[in-house]
Parts: sequence; structure tokens; C-alpha cells
Amino acid sequence: MAPEVIEMSGVCAASDIWSVGCTVIELLTCVPPYYDLQPMPALFRTVQDVHPPIPDGLSPDITDFLRQCFKKDSIQRPDARTLLEHPWIQNSRRALSPSLRQTGGSIR
Repeated sequence: MAPEVIEMSGVCAASDIWSVGCTVIELLTCVPPYYDLQPMPALFRTVQDVHPPIPDGLSPDITDFLRQCFKKDSIQRPDARTLLEHPWIQNSRRALSPSLRQTGGSIR
């Protein structure tokens, strides 16, 4: 849950971008950010911390992608169109394209 949602200062499209970052962390680690905390402390940490813990050992591109998603000021977060142009996404798309061509799939 994005900080602005927790603080009840309004939900916006940028709140979903925060959730994208949380989802990426969960896909990479099999656990969501703050999984080791009870709900209330997790909410508190979401508001107080600079950003949720970013796992060690990630590539610089993934780390930057997550930091973009986790900008505290929702106005500073990129929109989905901008994130699709991020190097991590673009490099992943290029890496997946040959295998998808072999199976007849496509990325749009």
C-alpha cells in the first residue's frame, strides 16, 4: 500500500506504481516488502522508511526501477508509460523476444 493511501491523502495512478514495485519485489523474492512485520508496524514503516527494503544482489537496473516506483512523493513517481521505457523493462523484453519468437508468442 502506497504511503499516500496509508496517510489517507488520496489515491492516484501513482499509488498503483508503488504497488508495481511491491509486486516486482514479491515476484523476485516470493515475499512482499515487510512480510516479517505485523500489519500495523508494516504500515508505519511504509510511511517512515525512505523506501521498502530492496533486496541485495539485484542488478543496478532493477534497483533503479524499484527506486523509481518507491519515490515517496507520488508526483515524482513515473507513470506506467515511462516505466515501460526503463532500461530494465527494455532489456528484459529484448532478452525474452527470441524465446517468444520460437514459441509463436509476442510481447506487446
